[in-house]
Amino acid sequence: MPRDTPAFIEGLEKDLNTDRRRGKTEVTRRLVRSILYQCGWQKRSPERLTALENRLADASLYADPDITDMDLGLGTWIRFTPEPPPPVGRVFKPERALGYHLSKYPAELERELPHLGKLRHISGGRKPEKTYGFEGIDLKPHLVFSSSPGRWLVCELERGDPKNESVDQLEMYARAVGTRGKTITAALITGSPRSAGVKKQATRRIQTLRTQGFDAWWIVYDVAVRLESM
Repeated sequence: MPRDTPAFIEGLEKDLNTDRRRGKTEVTRRLVRSILYQCGWQKRSPERLTALENRLADASLYADPDITDMDLGLGTWIRFTPEPPPPVGRVFKPERALGYHLSKYPAELERELPHLGKLRHISGGRKPEKTYGFEGIDLKPHLVFSSSPGRWLVCELERGDPKNESVDQLEMYARAVGTRGKTITAALITGSPRSAGVKKQATRRIQTLRTQGFDAWWIVYDVAVRLESM
């Protein structure tokens, strides 16, 4: 396939059409560096990115995060869907409110973890947390789902920044739920980090989990703030 913008968009549409035929959530991802390569660019510019955004709009495709943001790192994942990303507009005070929301709307997790397919809520959130034993300790993961490919999703929730012990807690949850031979995906779900240092530390800890063989992810939620004069 040639390296240019039309070919790049054609590749996105091909992936999304495959998801549609298979009955999966229609979403595909590309790294920023991959987008540059597939569009035939050595460097990006506001003009090129704006033109790409217009081409995507013509094809009824949406990018999240904003593809025209020049501050995005080359290793940033961009998610492409045929639907605009829904505004969050929600403030979660306790972790249980966040858990309730995600258990009620698992499609939001399905969009972020498309390799899991459809999720079935097992415990936490709208349901009581289930107890799992690990090395003599009783643990209650915040959220547990089973998935159509046969994997299990285990979530550790933090309303704000990830704490130092958040990833350790997630690892214990994953090991506890996986003791009966289940294949586990582990997700740390937090608010958007308030500093680069927090982001760097949490990213490094999740990468460490991956080197230990875990399918580990860090997912952040943001809050849309809108001002309106009355």
